[in-house]
Amino acid sequence: MDWWNEKSLLENVNDVWQKISEVDEDEDEHAKILSFYNNLLEFLINEFNISLDAMMKAVEYIKNKYRQLSLYRILKIDYNDTINCLAYLHTFAACHAAMVESALVKVFYNDYIKIKEIEHLFVEKSHLKLICFGSGPGNDVVGFLSACFGKHHDFSNLDITAVDKMAGWEVIFHHTMRQLRNGLEKSDASKIIENVEVSSSFLEEDITIKSILWKKTTLAKLGTADVVLLVKVLSTISDFKSLALQNIVDNMKPNALLFFIDWPVPEAEFKDVCTSSGMKVIYKTEEEHFNFSHKRETFGEHNLTRSKFAVVILVKTDFKQNNEIPCLEDGCEWPTLMKTDTNQKYKMPCTEGGCEWPALQHRRQTGDQDMHNKRKNSGQVLFSNKSGNLVSLTKQVGRK
Repeated sequence: MDWWNEKSLLENVNDVWQKISEVDEDEDEHAKILSFYNNLLEFLINEFNISLDAMMKAVEYIKNKYRQLSLYRILKIDYNDTINCLAYLHTFAACHAAMVESALVKVFYNDYIKIKEIEHLFVEKSHLKLICFGSGPGNDVVGFLSACFGKHHDFSNLDITAVDKMAGWEVIFHHTMRQLRNGLEKSDASKIIENVEVSSSFLEEDITIKSILWKKTTLAKLGTADVVLLVKVLSTISDFKSLALQNIVDNMKPNALLFFIDWPVPEAEFKDVCTSSGMKVIYKTEEEHFNFSHKRETFGEHNLTRSKFAVVILVKTDFKQNNEIPCLEDGCEWPTLMKTDTNQKYKMPCTEGGCEWPALQHRRQTGDQDMHNKRKNSGQVLFSNKSGNLVSLTKQVGRK
């Protein structure tokens, strides 16, 4: 099945959003998010003894760099330099966190669209494991937690892992989590942390190199995560989008959810992982424009107040179930993994009379053929292709 272009899903989602004339944004929560980052930034400026003049220059530098990104130039910023991290916090953090909150509230609290994988996330998980790639200071974490508020009551433990290739973000991320625990702004994210036992960690990792070179800790965290966040990450990667996405989905566990919030959507890369790695699209929007109505006029530039994005949510299905192709001999249900080796010179047919079973192997081994015969003779069913209704429509949007 072409899960990227699945009609029943996309048509239902589009129909639903046509019926919704306006969704009330949680403006009070967004104001609290801005206050949260204002307080965090003020603390960090004092902590690292950063002057006003230095901050103004850094903010101007960061804005100019991201303007170059909009012109399809490579983004190179040294976030191991603390002042660049603080300039990023001032410019982008509040808007992006609020954008994530707004986008996911429409999914979590939308009674027009009931997605079983999302429902299971909240009713069957007492211990939720979250990993965020390209997280930087953790804007995605703040937005995700804010969106979960009201749905979080079954959670007893939250394990949060932020991953970024720049180690300079680590101290900023830990201060972000500390600020959430303080709960001074009484934001929804802070309220969750007050009521749930939370552990958080930061890992330095470059998702644009092959995952076989990643740290074991990163692979272990990814392999046990229930939710993977990719927020405003792939749009900053010029040449390695496909490898970065493949690295992540190949190491996710079955039934884990991948939340992509970014623009533009790398459709070719998503189509590849849907067909090769057992990823299934369960929710997808068109281009959206988020307006953040809260400004802070500081350091010569106000914070970002608008952002373009789309949301794509995918679930990792059983890889074998989605990539196994049965033996074509009449009555034989032996499956083969067509994607085990992409080098087609290794594809060799079964030599049994009339059987067109393709075996992917570097050399023919008697054991492989014997196993095929045993499975065939036993009549064991090893392949099934399940499909179902991805979306059902009910009614009502918004938090209760």
